[in-house]
Amino acid sequence: GISLPTFIAVTASLSLWLVYGIIVNSIAMIVSNILTLAFIIAITLGVYRIRNKRSEDELNKPTSSFR
Repeated sequence: GISLPTFIAVTASLSLWLVYGIIVNSIAMIVSNILTLAFIIAITLGVYRIRNKRSEDELNKPTSSFR
């Protein structure tokens, strides 16, 4: 799996680089950081959905009952 705190740190870092790119008016920095942030956010949301789906599957797993 991926470490959510690591992805949060990477997202914060990329956000700061994006702000810096805007301040210095560097199109290359702005575009590259926007694209990378989009991929990171998509990956994080995908992992979140998969983990929630697994949790729901575990909760809805039928239990055997002996009568």
